[in-house]
Amino acid sequence: MADLTTSYLGLNLRNPLIVGSSPFTRSADGICRCADAGAGAVVLKSMFEELLRKNTESLNDSMLDGEQWHSEIYAYLEADIGLRIAPRDYIALIREAKERTDIPIIASINCIRNEWWSDYAAELEAAGADALELNTAIFPTKLDQSSAEIEDRYESIVTTAAAAVGIPVSVKLPESCSSLPHLVQRLHRAGAKGFVLFNRFCQPTIDIETMEVVGGKQFSSPEELSPTLRWISFLAGSVDADFAATRGVHSA
Repeated sequence: MADLTTSYLGLNLRNPLIVGSSPFTRSADGICRCADAGAGAVVLKSMFEELLRKNTESLNDSMLDGEQWHSEIYAYLEADIGLRIAPRDYIALIREAKERTDIPIIASINCIRNEWWSDYAAELEAAGADALELNTAIFPTKLDQSSAEIEDRYESIVTTAAAAVGIPVSVKLPESCSSLPHLVQRLHRAGAKGFVLFNRFCQPTIDIETMEVVGGKQFSSPEELSPTLRWISFLAGSVDADFAATRGVHSA
């Protein structure tokens, strides 16, 4: 058999096939199945900042419902401690996956800001994660929001995460960037060791018969691989970073 060993983010992989963030990688059993099938590495199912913030707000509300909380609880709420501490089940997943498999485990966080994520990233490293993937997608929703401001936020997130951990950091980017080459170079200088191209988003639409929001295409199509390969071929020789292709891969 041909030697397919390679490296990604400085990690030794038995082959370049990485199972991305998906239902397969949300449990230790699923990760073991991926490893047994021959995966070179796995990216854990992403933790979403919006979900963590929502859960934290629910916890805060329940705390405030109490009549005789200790005064320090208000300091907890004001400091957003719930967003600074990684979920225990996610930490447990990393530890169990490391115990049961011998392939690299890449943690993934979906973030749109840099507050508190340095603490979270450090906890993932301490749990045994081999690398950290920042699954970022900042959507401009305001007329006065410039592309420069969006890129500044990307850089701030990468800088904060890279400074907080000793493990390599990669960034999963959307295709719709004002200048992808410039952004990739900027994030590489900020500490990103690799890039995953491209993020694929849920694209809901409206059923005009029922006037309800319905899901768009859940899965990618083979045609979506073309822009990924085109951009990687362009960037790989220009930026000294690793690149992973995702989206549209339907066959060997």
